[in-house]
Amino acid sequence: MKPQKPPIPSETRNVVVALANASADLNQIIESLPPAIGHETVARLRDMAEHLNDLSELLEQQVSRQVMV
Repeated sequence: MKPQKPPIPSETRNVVVALANASADLNQIIESLPPAIGHETVARLRDMAEHLNDLSELLEQQVSRQVMV
């Protein structure tokens, strides 16, 4: 039987999920913005959403590596 890796601590999992949710929420807000909002503002918001998603993935990967050690 293959050994199971230990689970990610719940506190960290909560932060990972919160970051991913914040990114998804921000993307929904971006989609609902009126056309009068400037392109530069929308681009900055998209960058922020992508950054939050990247942070979520990086944190999850980092913790997974530490748990496996």
